[in-house]
Amino acid sequence: MKMLFFLLFAVITCHLQSQQTFVREKRDYIWQFGWSSSLESPHIGGTKISFLTDGEILVEPAHREMSLDYTNAGICDTEGNLLLYTNGIYVVNSEGDTVENGYGLNPDPLTDAWSYSGYYLPQGAVILPAPGGGDSLFYIFHTMMSVCPDVPNSGGYATKSFFYTIVDSGYNDGQGKVIEKNVPIIQDTIAGGAVTATRHANGRDWWLIISEFFTNRYYRLLLTPDGVQQLPIQTIGEPTVSGLDKAVFSPDGRLFARLSGWRFDRDSYLDIFDFDRCSGELSNFRRKPYYNLGASNGLAFSENSRFLYISAGIHVYQTDLTAESLEASWDTIAIGDGFLSPTTNYHVVFDMSQLAPNGKIYITPPASVEYLGYINHPNLPGKASQVVQHGIQLPTLIYYGIPNHPYYGLGPEDGSACDTLGIDNPPPVAGFEYLTDSLLHAAFYHDARFSPVDWYWTFGDGATSTAVFPKHTYAAPGEYEVCLTVSNLSGSDTYCDTISLMITGTAGPEENPGVRLYPNPARESIVIEIEGRAAFRGTIVLCDALGRRVLQQAIHSSRQSILISALPPGLYFYELREERRRVAGGKLVRL
Repeated sequence: MKMLFFLLFAVITCHLQSQQTFVREKRDYIWQFGWSSSLESPHIGGTKISFLTDGEILVEPAHREMSLDYTNAGICDTEGNLLLYTNGIYVVNSEGDTVENGYGLNPDPLTDAWSYSGYYLPQGAVILPAPGGGDSLFYIFHTMMSVCPDVPNSGGYATKSFFYTIVDSGYNDGQGKVIEKNVPIIQDTIAGGAVTATRHANGRDWWLIISEFFTNRYYRLLLTPDGVQQLPIQTIGEPTVSGLDKAVFSPDGRLFARLSGWRFDRDSYLDIFDFDRCSGELSNFRRKPYYNLGASNGLAFSENSRFLYISAGIHVYQTDLTAESLEASWDTIAIGDGFLSPTTNYHVVFDMSQLAPNGKIYITPPASVEYLGYINHPNLPGKASQVVQHGIQLPTLIYYGIPNHPYYGLGPEDGSACDTLGIDNPPPVAGFEYLTDSLLHAAFYHDARFSPVDWYWTFGDGATSTAVFPKHTYAAPGEYEVCLTVSNLSGSDTYCDTISLMITGTAGPEENPGVRLYPNPARESIVIEIEGRAAFRGTIVLCDALGRRVLQQAIHSSRQSILISALPPGLYFYELREERRRVAGGKLVRL
């Protein structure tokens, strides 16, 4: 009996020790942009953006030799320290030095022609941690373009090779070394660029989808500890044009989206598929043609995987993926405001986009300018998402490319047939934003961190819901405490917020002792000043004339400037909160 007990105890202990908790690695916490540094022209050079733990960013110049064009990929260690980046031609370490054997990616005469500026394929490369490779072994997946006059519809250029390259970043005392280079995976005419990845349902491996050129055939690749496996090609949907391609998986891994356009005077296409993280199969094909006047476009999901954003020249579009169709929810949420770079006199409009670790979506320009745009609240619908067209001034000019990263916050699909490695998601983190209108309707938009599988809402008036994105109608104006509890197999978390519902025009008194908001009316920005306070931490909320929330921003000091240039002119109501308590409120006129 004692021996049986010991064996049973040993089996249970080994099982418990084999369990791991998934951790959101900070591998995308440093982004590199721009050109090689120039002593003669200080505005020519690199820019580095670091993402901080509080959601803020640090923008600073980066002195380096590498130029980054459309192809731009990098990776950090698990704690957010830069390890490697590439422009599709060579690989450098965190110091900007070429790693041993790191030159000569994509060997082709066309690559040589781009050697100064960097490779010219959008999403032409992505760097992924090798499953089971610790924190030093990385795969670079990259595509190569060549002059191909015989390929129909190619314009004389085609992508006929897809490679991987393996880098050991710990080699040579951390200087790094390429240990395998330009290993062919696909030798076929494929869509240019559009290299993207998502995590397998086991929480460790990686999927990649590569589209064949001008067809409806898709290569499916799986990166495991045994290397790169190629599944059978899948034929699905309608044949599509190829050119100016972008692709991205949703943060929850359940959707795959692709943009393509052939010529500037033809329609571009948005194609969306459901994706099975276990089998790697695409299904449920949908298409939305749209007109794109220019050559630029970008594609990014909101972090809650509900909204998809298309940046296209002077326009930014949004589509709600919970709507009946792509057409039904297609919305133009921003149009270029004509702003010109004071350095180059180029328009600051919209090209490539990328979801960042802080939940915002950043958008690069299609010309050499010193500004970066962003979407402030991607989890919200329509103009409430708040596109800030040229909101970040950079120390140097940037051009086209934005770092190409997968979403590192996606763990295993707990309880699925592929959840076989003993990796568990941590308990989810609850959070939500909301919009209200003058009819006392409230719509709630949750965050989606660490794979919740159940949602439970209480609306403060006795009503409840288990919907993911509920809408609720209140019987009377007032303040209501709304709580969201999210759960998964590892645990649960609850977040509560007090929402204020009012009929238009009942925003409360204009007089707020000790609080100043100026200028009012305002054009570009406002200042909130709390008198007699050395420090202040709170939140300001702006609602439009219909009571819909259009801006919410944290206040970190007793005097803080807030950008409102993305809001259309009109009347707004503001409310300043501290620890869920209303401190001040009133009207604001945006000129």
